[in-house]
Amino acid sequence: MARESSRTQKIISAQDLTIDGSVYNDGGEICEIDSLIAKKNLNITGFAPIIDYFNQLNVKYVEVANNGSYCLIFCDRMQLQPNTSHVFESRYAITIDTLIASGSSGQLIYFSSDQPGVQDTIIMANDFCGDYINFQDMFVMGNASYYTGANSTDAGNNTGWNFSACFVNMADVPENNSLVIYPIPANDHIYFNEPVDAVSIYNITGELIFSSREKQITDLSVASLKSNFYTLEITNKNGIARRKLIVN
Repeated sequence: MARESSRTQKIISAQDLTIDGSVYNDGGEICEIDSLIAKKNLNITGFAPIIDYFNQLNVKYVEVANNGSYCLIFCDRMQLQPNTSHVFESRYAITIDTLIASGSSGQLIYFSSDQPGVQDTIIMANDFCGDYINFQDMFVMGNASYYTGANSTDAGNNTGWNFSACFVNMADVPENNSLVIYPIPANDHIYFNEPVDAVSIYNITGELIFSSREKQITDLSVASLKSNFYTLEITNKNGIARRKLIVN
């Protein structure tokens, strides 16, 4: 089997941004990037399985201001804007852990396969809730829930999307003022005074370093966190709570 290695880059930002996987295909290299920020358009091309290895792109965070096209990308978090179009290569599945995509009235976000009539697959690990989205030839799979809002349009040849009422964005989620975490400061574990369904932890620079979608938990291990200050974003049936955490 061909050797598999990787090339790691921190942040790539430009107006019109192209990431070409063909430059990484010597020896089965994986391109790893912390952040891709396209101030206009993003084009990810040239990533594909090559004989007995994968030539792929792993990105922690993708932000696209205008339109995008994508192939064989593994993305932790992707943020898209209203009145934009996004085309996904149908040959290979796209993996997105967390997708932030809500259009607005008259400014939909368009998702489509590059081959009309041929579904492209998006694999999602976390729950998704967006609105004002138009889907064409798209299939979503995973263990989470995918609610796309009554204002979204199921344009055809789609599977896995649940077109139902949902929170359009986190600003619509009620604030949970009753949730308490303890002890502060913490050493190995933190505890919640009521069951929670999702926990995200951000470091002091705002980077997401931990995310859990385990339902109805009342405690969480923080033993792996370094001594520092953190922000927690916690959701349950009562809404969302943002709390400060100090780890000794």
